[in-house]
Amino acid sequence: MSSGETRWEQLLGDRIESSACVSKCGNFIVVGCYNGLVYVLKSNSGEKYWTFTTEDAVKSSPAVDPTTGLIYVGSHDQHAYALDIYEKKCVWKLNCEGALFSSPCVSLSPHHLYCATLGGLLLALNPVWRFAAGGPIFSSPCVSAAEQEIFFGSHDCFIYCCSKEGHLRWKFETTARVYATPFAFSNHPRSDDALLAAASTDGKLWVLESRS
Repeated sequence: MSSGETRWEQLLGDRIESSACVSKCGNFIVVGCYNGLVYVLKSNSGEKYWTFTTEDAVKSSPAVDPTTGLIYVGSHDQHAYALDIYEKKCVWKLNCEGALFSSPCVSLSPHHLYCATLGGLLLALNPVWRFAAGGPIFSSPCVSAAEQEIFFGSHDCFIYCCSKEGHLRWKFETTARVYATPFAFSNHPRSDDALLAAASTDGKLWVLESRS
């Protein structure tokens, strides 16, 4: 990174829309592909270490669980997967009743995995609850700094805030669809003012008080 020179490159089987993530140990890079495969590459060389096959395109960016090291990823086959890349196996898969375009979001307190679907559902795994928005969800969920609220945008032109129990706290109507992932932040390092930034497809950036 200091020189900007390419250390390695790897040609995968199809188009890549998802972002890559780095494993807990830092030795692997994980990325999904249009051919339905999740690739695990060695970070020092780009060599293929393992591939996992789903049943449709993987546009969802993988997320790593910092406690267990599991990799979570969604697929257009309507399933979310938990992968143990060290044992080269799928630990579990869950039917989410809709294709997953957005990236899973890991919360540590409580230890939940949040997934959103193009069927308009926000799902929390372990325990399992669901919340229905008014349209498809392309926006990846994000959590507040205290991990007590979950935020996401929807095709229905609303930004949503849900509690960790899955109850609607509030929703805010924008002037266009929201595909981008919201960003929760503090107004000042020593301030309790919690804010939320989100962009809509008409080029507007919305900054909201995240608690209301």
